[in-house]
Amino acid sequence: MAAHRHPVGAGARHGLGHGAGDRVDHVGRAPREGRCRGGGQQLGAPDRRRARGGHPRLGARRDLLGAPRPRRGRPAGRRPVRGPPVDRRHPRGGATRRGGRRRRRRPGGRNRRGARSRGLRGRHARDRRRHRRREPDRRGRGARLAPRTATARGAGHALTRSGNARLTVDGVPQRLGLVLRRDPFAPLLENSLAALFRQHSRDGAATHAVPTGGAPQPLTRYDDGRERINLGSNNYLGLAGDPRVIEAAVAAVRKYGSSTSGSRVLNGTTRLHLQLEDELADHYGAEAAVLTSSGINANVALLSTIGGPGDVLLVDAHAHASVHAGAAASRGTVSRFRHNDLDSLTSRLQRLEERAGAVVVVDGVYSMTGELAPLADIAALCDRFSARLVVDEAHGLGVLGAEGRGAAEQAGVLERVDAVTIAFSKSLASVGGAVMTSRAAAEGIRAAALPYVFSAANDPASVGAALTSLRILRSEPERMARTRENGELLRRSLAAAGAAPLPGRGAVLAVPTGEEHVTAAAWRAAFDGGVYVNAVAYPAVPRGQGVLRLSVMATHTEEQLRTAAGVVAAAVRAAFEDAPARAVA
Repeated sequence: MAAHRHPVGAGARHGLGHGAGDRVDHVGRAPREGRCRGGGQQLGAPDRRRARGGHPRLGARRDLLGAPRPRRGRPAGRRPVRGPPVDRRHPRGGATRRGGRRRRRRPGGRNRRGARSRGLRGRHARDRRRHRRREPDRRGRGARLAPRTATARGAGHALTRSGNARLTVDGVPQRLGLVLRRDPFAPLLENSLAALFRQHSRDGAATHAVPTGGAPQPLTRYDDGRERINLGSNNYLGLAGDPRVIEAAVAAVRKYGSSTSGSRVLNGTTRLHLQLEDELADHYGAEAAVLTSSGINANVALLSTIGGPGDVLLVDAHAHASVHAGAAASRGTVSRFRHNDLDSLTSRLQRLEERAGAVVVVDGVYSMTGELAPLADIAALCDRFSARLVVDEAHGLGVLGAEGRGAAEQAGVLERVDAVTIAFSKSLASVGGAVMTSRAAAEGIRAAALPYVFSAANDPASVGAALTSLRILRSEPERMARTRENGELLRRSLAAAGAAPLPGRGAVLAVPTGEEHVTAAAWRAAFDGGVYVNAVAYPAVPRGQGVLRLSVMATHTEEQLRTAAGVVAAAVRAAFEDAPARAVA
């Protein structure tokens, strides 16, 4: 049996007192005479144990913090526990730290039949070795105890146990418990998405670090003092700087204060909240509307409260991240189908159990590419298989449909949709979200949805701005018409300049750029050329399918759009031409 050398003080964790040069076998016993090599005294003979004044384990031991402490006495005549302390549930049993069964050592290293014991084999030996190192087994039992000097990597820092057993993080002493644990923040600090984020920052495509100096208008001034054509805003109707909307927000603050300071189920409801819910429900022809603090929370509030055990939520693979987050919080099962693939959706509907409830969840307009969901065909499948239909109209509101209600209205299936979610940050020039659905479903959301019950109500300024924007949307349909016209003009201009966007309709356009470094280079070239766009890479889109995301406003001029199309097309060409050189570098 191979012997192991314990570091100084390591034996104290097993109730041992060996020095650094002593050697013990895999169960902590001193080797027989003649088998000990290296430094340290040969142990194992009874006379040698007596010559040392008792059992060799009865010397001073060091605790986990490295300070020697006196050995407690043991009543005379009591035989010391042999072997290391092991888990009571260990497959081979054995001694325990306090009480429990104790393995009796047979003289001469013999087994029950008198033959020389070869020790544990196979799985039991592996489990015993694992336990001695205090590593978790397959069931997660046991915790790893670090040796006297150990270094682990976690969360981008070196976690070091020095000679005196103190823990330091990058040289700063830390409190030390009994176990050196993995850093639970490591997935947050060392994940691949964070690395991509840092890479985008190095490539100059970190758009979060480009502050603006004013409202998102067709010509927006940035902190460097330069005005650029803004094709990166979701201000589709151009209302974010409209004086009427600004005055409504200011008036709401003057009357109700800057915050509601409470949840809707407590003190957070104002007359503005009730008016906005009523007018949204009327706009969509729904029985009720429920306000939420954001568009993300609208999806989470709805999807987390629908579905039970055995039910299935069928979600488009490219749906917004909040759709997937809300579906994951449901008690039902989540099944993804391929993006805009009716065959994939049909296959999953056919495999449902007979009595299983089903909900199909899609985006009306996909935010990164401007693609539309085939809602007429999806609604037909839902009718065929008795499934519910939920549509996220965040990017369709105010752009598509005769009355600006979104892609479902344009497809002629709005009355067959069971719930619609929207975000205020696009056409309504505000912050917040809402769910339009039946009265019974709305009551369920108000009673059970965590984003509604435990979030502070929308602040008065955002509610006042959204309410006024909705009224302008309904009273000035020409704004929606101009937004659609500007979108088609920009599509034609990009195609004529050699940078044709992906197929789509509405205010969102996507120019393919492919790899992340090409996307970053194209964004930087367009920004330097006087046009602000959005660089979109993984995980917002699949790997290797990056795009420049462009969006139009009703207030863009024809000249601005034609100029911007030429700049963007030139930036994309330059990025592709420079890509081989960057790849070699």
